[in-house]
Amino acid sequence: DAEIADLAFDSLKSLLMVSQPTPKLISLFLNQFESLVSILDKTKPLIILQLLSKAPSTFIGISSKKEILDTFEKCIEEPSNDLKIFTLKLISTFLYNDKSGLFISQISKSLINLLDDKDEIITFLAASNLTLSYSYLTDKSFFLCDKVINYLTKSFKSQNEDICCAGLRLLGVLTSERQSAIFLDKSE
Repeated sequence: DAEIADLAFDSLKSLLMVSQPTPKLISLFLNQFESLVSILDKTKPLIILQLLSKAPSTFIGISSKKEILDTFEKCIEEPSNDLKIFTLKLISTFLYNDKSGLFISQISKSLINLLDDKDEIITFLAASNLTLSYSYLTDKSFFLCDKVINYLTKSFKSQNEDICCAGLRLLGVLTSERQSAIFLDKSE
Protein backbone atom coordinates (compact mmCIF):
# COMPACT_ATOMS: atom_id res chain seq x y z
CA ASP A 1 0.00 0.00 0.00
CA ALA A 2 1.34 3.42 -1.02
CA GLU A 3 0.50 5.10 2.29
CA ILE A 4 2.54 2.59 4.27
CA ALA A 5 5.37 2.86 1.75
CA ASP A 6 5.38 6.66 2.14
CA LEU A 7 5.49 6.35 5.92
CA ALA A 8 8.36 3.85 5.70
CA PHE A 9 10.19 6.20 3.32
CA ASP A 10 9.82 9.15 5.70
CA SER A 11 11.05 7.06 8.63
CA LEU A 12 14.04 5.67 6.73
CA LYS A 13 14.95 9.11 5.40
CA SER A 14 14.86 10.59 8.90
CA LEU A 15 17.00 7.76 10.24
CA LEU A 16 19.57 8.02 7.45
CA MET A 17 19.91 11.77 7.87
CA VAL A 18 21.29 11.28 11.39
CA SER A 19 23.07 7.92 11.22
CA GLN A 20 25.42 5.81 9.13
CA PRO A 21 23.65 3.00 7.24
CA THR A 22 24.73 -0.57 7.95
CA PRO A 23 25.83 -2.90 5.15
CA LYS A 24 22.76 -5.05 5.82
CA LEU A 25 20.39 -2.09 5.38
CA ILE A 26 22.20 -1.11 2.20
CA SER A 27 21.92 -4.62 0.82
CA LEU A 28 18.21 -4.88 1.71
CA PHE A 29 17.47 -1.52 0.09
CA LEU A 30 19.45 -2.25 -3.08
CA ASN A 31 17.66 -5.59 -3.45
CA GLN A 32 14.28 -3.81 -3.29
CA PHE A 33 15.26 -0.66 -5.21
CA GLU A 34 13.49 -1.43 -8.48
CA SER A 35 10.22 -2.44 -6.80
CA LEU A 36 10.32 0.67 -4.58
CA VAL A 37 10.65 2.88 -7.64
CA SER A 38 7.52 1.30 -9.08
CA ILE A 39 5.53 1.73 -5.82
CA LEU A 40 6.67 5.17 -4.66
CA ASP A 41 7.19 8.47 -6.37
CA LYS A 42 10.42 7.74 -8.29
CA THR A 43 12.33 10.48 -6.51
CA LYS A 44 11.92 8.91 -3.07
CA PRO A 45 14.03 5.78 -3.62
CA LEU A 46 16.63 7.97 -5.33
CA ILE A 47 16.76 10.19 -2.24
CA ILE A 48 17.34 7.12 -0.06
CA LEU A 49 20.05 5.90 -2.44
CA GLN A 50 21.73 9.29 -2.19
CA LEU A 51 21.61 9.12 1.61
CA LEU A 52 23.03 5.59 1.50
CA SER A 53 25.94 6.84 -0.60
CA LYS A 54 27.60 8.20 2.52
CA ALA A 55 28.56 4.59 3.30
CA PRO A 56 31.40 3.02 1.27
CA SER A 57 29.61 -0.33 1.03
CA THR A 58 26.90 1.32 -1.11
CA PHE A 59 29.42 1.83 -3.92
CA ILE A 60 30.38 -1.83 -3.82
CA GLY A 61 26.79 -3.03 -3.50
CA ILE A 62 25.47 -0.99 -6.41
CA SER A 63 28.01 -2.52 -8.80
CA SER A 64 26.15 -5.82 -8.95
CA LYS A 65 22.67 -4.41 -9.48
CA LYS A 66 21.73 -4.15 -13.17
CA GLU A 67 18.24 -3.11 -12.06
CA ILE A 68 19.65 0.15 -10.71
CA LEU A 69 21.11 1.01 -14.12
CA ASP A 70 17.76 0.17 -15.71
CA THR A 71 16.01 2.42 -13.21
CA PHE A 72 18.44 5.27 -13.81
CA GLU A 73 17.80 4.95 -17.55
CA LYS A 74 14.04 5.03 -17.03
CA CYS A 75 14.35 8.10 -14.79
CA ILE A 76 16.40 10.09 -17.30
CA GLU A 77 13.84 9.26 -19.99
CA GLU A 78 10.94 10.62 -17.89
CA PRO A 79 9.43 13.96 -18.91
CA SER A 80 10.11 15.48 -15.47
CA ASN A 81 13.21 17.68 -15.61
CA ASP A 82 13.51 17.58 -11.82
CA LEU A 83 13.67 13.78 -11.87
CA LYS A 84 16.24 13.84 -14.69
CA ILE A 85 18.41 16.36 -12.84
CA PHE A 86 18.27 14.48 -9.55
CA THR A 87 19.11 11.20 -11.32
CA LEU A 88 22.01 12.78 -13.22
CA LYS A 89 23.44 14.16 -9.98
CA LEU A 90 23.14 10.74 -8.38
CA ILE A 91 24.86 9.15 -11.37
CA SER A 92 27.71 11.64 -10.86
CA THR A 93 28.08 10.52 -7.26
CA PHE A 94 28.58 6.92 -8.37
CA LEU A 95 30.86 7.84 -11.30
CA TYR A 96 33.21 9.73 -8.97
CA ASN A 97 33.80 6.57 -6.94
CA ASP A 98 36.21 3.99 -8.36
CA LYS A 99 34.24 1.13 -6.80
CA SER A 100 31.09 1.96 -8.77
CA GLY A 101 32.33 4.12 -11.65
CA LEU A 102 33.02 1.32 -14.10
CA PHE A 103 29.60 -0.21 -13.52
CA ILE A 104 27.69 3.08 -13.71
CA SER A 105 29.58 4.17 -16.85
CA GLN A 106 27.48 1.60 -18.74
CA ILE A 107 24.72 4.20 -18.82
CA SER A 108 26.77 6.45 -21.14
CA LYS A 109 24.84 5.60 -24.30
CA SER A 110 21.66 6.84 -22.65
CA LEU A 111 23.40 10.00 -21.46
CA ILE A 112 24.30 10.93 -25.04
CA ASN A 113 20.57 11.17 -25.77
CA LEU A 114 20.33 14.00 -23.22
CA LEU A 115 22.91 16.19 -24.96
CA ASP A 116 20.18 17.78 -27.07
CA ASP A 117 17.73 18.34 -24.21
CA LYS A 118 16.16 21.81 -24.06
CA ASP A 119 17.20 22.28 -20.43
CA GLU A 120 20.83 23.49 -20.19
CA ILE A 121 21.22 22.01 -16.70
CA ILE A 122 20.37 18.57 -18.07
CA THR A 123 22.81 18.89 -20.98
CA PHE A 124 25.50 20.18 -18.62
CA LEU A 125 25.05 17.25 -16.23
CA ALA A 126 24.87 14.72 -19.08
CA ALA A 127 28.11 16.09 -20.60
CA SER A 128 29.81 16.08 -17.20
CA ASN A 129 28.78 12.48 -16.60
CA LEU A 130 29.98 11.49 -20.06
CA THR A 131 33.33 13.09 -19.31
CA LEU A 132 33.56 11.09 -16.08
CA SER A 133 32.47 7.87 -17.82
CA TYR A 134 34.91 8.08 -20.69
CA SER A 135 37.98 6.72 -18.90
CA TYR A 136 36.07 3.68 -17.59
CA LEU A 137 34.88 2.53 -21.00
CA THR A 138 36.66 0.19 -23.39
CA ASP A 139 34.25 0.70 -26.31
CA LYS A 140 34.03 4.44 -26.87
CA SER A 141 32.90 4.33 -30.49
CA PHE A 142 29.35 5.40 -29.61
CA PHE A 143 30.75 8.79 -28.60
CA LEU A 144 31.52 9.44 -32.27
CA CYS A 145 28.08 10.64 -33.31
CA ASP A 146 26.24 13.74 -34.45
CA LYS A 147 24.67 14.35 -31.03
CA VAL A 148 28.09 14.77 -29.46
CA ILE A 149 29.31 17.02 -32.30
CA ASN A 150 26.14 19.12 -32.11
CA TYR A 151 26.49 19.43 -28.33
CA LEU A 152 30.13 20.51 -28.60
CA THR A 153 29.30 23.09 -31.27
CA LYS A 154 26.38 24.44 -29.24
CA SER A 155 28.36 24.50 -25.98
CA PHE A 156 31.19 26.56 -27.51
CA LYS A 157 28.66 29.14 -28.73
CA SER A 158 26.89 29.29 -25.36
CA GLN A 159 27.00 32.47 -23.29
CA ASN A 160 26.85 30.25 -20.20
CA GLU A 161 30.41 29.69 -18.98
CA ASP A 162 29.51 26.39 -17.24
CA ILE A 163 28.09 24.96 -20.47
CA CYS A 164 31.16 26.04 -22.41
CA CYS A 165 33.48 24.47 -19.81
CA ALA A 166 31.50 21.20 -19.86
CA GLY A 167 31.93 21.13 -23.64
CA LEU A 168 35.67 21.78 -23.32
CA ARG A 169 36.07 18.99 -20.76
CA LEU A 170 34.18 16.55 -22.99
CA LEU A 171 36.25 17.63 -25.98
CA GLY A 172 39.40 17.11 -23.92
CA VAL A 173 38.62 13.49 -23.07
CA LEU A 174 37.47 12.78 -26.62
CA THR A 175 40.68 14.09 -28.15
CA SER A 176 42.76 11.95 -25.81
CA GLU A 177 42.01 9.00 -28.13
CA ARG A 178 43.36 9.03 -31.68
CA GLN A 179 40.17 7.65 -33.29
CA SER A 180 38.04 10.34 -31.63
CA ALA A 181 40.50 13.10 -32.52
CA ILE A 182 40.39 12.06 -36.19
CA PHE A 183 36.57 11.93 -36.11
CA LEU A 184 36.38 15.41 -34.58
CA ASP A 185 38.94 16.77 -37.01
CA LYS A 186 36.81 15.59 -39.96
CA SER A 187 33.64 17.10 -38.46
CA GLU A 188 32.72 20.61 -39.36
